[in-house]
Amino acid sequence: MKDLYILVPGLNDHTLPIKMLLWLAVQRWRMMGMRVVVFSSNWESKESYAAKQQRLDQLIERQERQGSVVLIGVSAGVSLATVAFARRRTHALVAVSGLFKLSARQWSPAELNSAWHKAASRCDELSATLSAADKHRILTFTPHHDAVIDPQYARLRGATNRHTRRNGHMGSIAEVLLGRVGEIKQFVRGLDQRS
Repeated sequence: MKDLYILVPGLNDHTLPIKMLLWLAVQRWRMMGMRVVVFSSNWESKESYAAKQQRLDQLIERQERQGSVVLIGVSAGVSLATVAFARRRTHALVAVSGLFKLSARQWSPAELNSAWHKAASRCDELSATLSAADKHRILTFTPHHDAVIDPQYARLRGATNRHTRRNGHMGSIAEVLLGRVGEIKQFVRGLDQRS
C-alpha cells in the first residue's frame, strides 16, 4: 500500500498565489505516483488552534485506515504537522521552512493570541520530547537566508536537515514543493525499507 502525503500549508493559504503553488505541487506529486491531499489550515479564520489540530488529527485517523501517513508541513503548517507527528507518531514528517522552536523576539498581543502562535508554542514544547527514533523519521528543508523565519529555529538536531538552493521564504518553499519531491519520496522509501 502506498504512503499518503498530507500537505499542511502555512499562513495565507487562502490567497491565489499560494493556492496556485499548492495546486501545482499536488499535480507534480501525483505525476510521480504519490497520493497527496491538502489539509485546509484556514489560518486567517476565527477557528481556534485546538479546532484546527483536531481537524488534522481526524484527517490523519481517516487516512491511516488506508496506509501510512507522511505529514508535509509548510511554513506555519510545520507547527500543526509537528504536533500531530508527536502525538500520533505518523510514519514521517517533512518540514519545509517552518519553525520547531519559537525565537526569543517580542511577540505582539495579536500574535500571542493567534492560532499560529498557539500551534507554534505547542510545537516548541513537543519537539523537545521527540526521541532519536522519532527524529530519524523527520526531514527538514531550510534556506540559508530567510526574512520570514530564522533558519536556526527551522532545523532539528537529530533529524535529516537539508538546505535549499534558493534563499528566501517563498523561493525555498516553491523549490521543495516543485523540485525536491524526488528527495522526499526517496527519504520515505528509505524509511519503508527499514521498517
